[in-house]
Amino acid sequence: MCGTQLDIREALLCADCGNGLPSNTGACPVCATPGKGGIICATCLQSQKQPIKQIFCAYRYEYPVSQLIQHMKFNSRLDIATYFGKKLASLAIQQNTDRPDCIVPVPLHPSRLRERGFNQSLELARIVANETGVPVDYMICDRLLNTATQTGLSARQRRRNIKGAFKVNKNACSQYRHVTIFDDVVTTGSTVNELARALGKAGITQIDVWACARASFV
Repeated sequence: MCGTQLDIREALLCADCGNGLPSNTGACPVCATPGKGGIICATCLQSQKQPIKQIFCAYRYEYPVSQLIQHMKFNSRLDIATYFGKKLASLAIQQNTDRPDCIVPVPLHPSRLRERGFNQSLELARIVANETGVPVDYMICDRLLNTATQTGLSARQRRRNIKGAFKVNKNACSQYRHVTIFDDVVTTGSTVNELARALGKAGITQIDVWACARASFV
């Protein structure tokens, strides 16, 4: 980012650039919305019971994190996935987040997977699994609908767009009670909440979300 030659012990970003990334400190401890002073936000206090117990996001979805994630997804920069995966795993361990039975990456529709060549959420989850020892299970759910991009949609439109998009194998879920959904970015939470509802119907009793970044949706 800054053009400085990396030290042999550094990967992707130099120490100064890495330390300068916008960490999501002071976020709502339930939904991880940035800038809430570390207290539960009004939306979470007023909302009805949600299937997700807690969302944990390492960074705010702002420059340069937003640019790095875009490069990862659309330029096949899996080295960026490695960097973010290791950082998120380290933070999750430091904050003593509840250890799940498995990590479930948000699946892509097969046509989107063929187009991109990889699922960024799965690649990130694999790095986190290597760092934490929590296994990844990407076989228990599928994406049935090739939904339109959520970009530019309102919160209500996002919920409607993603409704019914996921199918969960109830038999495959029987070995788990606590799972963590993994995604690259959480914006309104529509996607992870829809997947969480499907997992809950399949018998999962505790569901968390880990993601690289949390956007401030207006």
